Amino acid sequence: SKPSGAGPFPTVLYLHGGSDSAWYDHPKEITAVLNDAGFATIFIDSYTGRGINGHSVRSGALLPAERAADLLIALDWAKKQPWVKQGSIGAIGYSHGAATILDALVLAPPKKPTGLTDVPSNALANLNAAVLFYPWCATDIMGIELNKFADEDWNIAVPILSVLPGDDQGSDAALCSAVMDRHIAKGLPVTRLDLPGVGHTFDQTHDDHGGVQPEYNATAKKTAYDATLAYFKKHLK
Repeated sequence: SKPSGAGPFPTVLYLHGGSDSAWYDHPKEITAVLNDAGFATIFIDSYTGRGINGHSVRSGALLPAERAADLLIALDWAKKQPWVKQGSIGAIGYSHGAATILDALVLAPPKKPTGLTDVPSNALANLNAAVLFYPWCATDIMGIELNKFADEDWNIAVPILSVLPGDDQGSDAALCSAVMDRHIAKGLPVTRLDLPGVGHTFDQTHDDHGGVQPEYNATAKKTAYDATLAYFKKHLK
């Protein structure tokens, strides 16, 4: 989706969370917010092409290390579009989508995401900033590595704003904090936005079935979205 006016536009790639449907009221709203602020958006649907829905994500059948391929391929595609302003490509991820961005950083070439036989060699060089909303952080279970970034560092200096709810019941908040602090200590451009007492999907009024999200917090949402737009305006010029 593109804003009004002539391009090329700074562009944000959107990675959805683990809702049953990829596209519903929440991504529609965020897309509109970004478009109104002058950013084009590319929505990365990780379900349709695989013939799955959110159950596969929540059951662990689709892990961020595999889904990271979606981001790398989308970045490679975006750099070839005449309406995308080069050097001004960002990503925004929610929950599992935020974890996907982090695993993509860990799996930067010469490594590659699960399932890919080849990977665009410089795809991540096109990522100029990322905003992570309540990233899904999880420790290994029975020897299965759920998050690459929980065990391995990334070394690419992509500016990252990580929005961390303090009362996140959908993610291991302590692990998320430790991961961010680990990379801040390494000198990487990671910024934390801590939201004390706030739950996982705090910025969503309704889920993808139209049910009310009890964690919705209008004040925290405004804080997070003001910070998001300011961050993208700073890094995607």
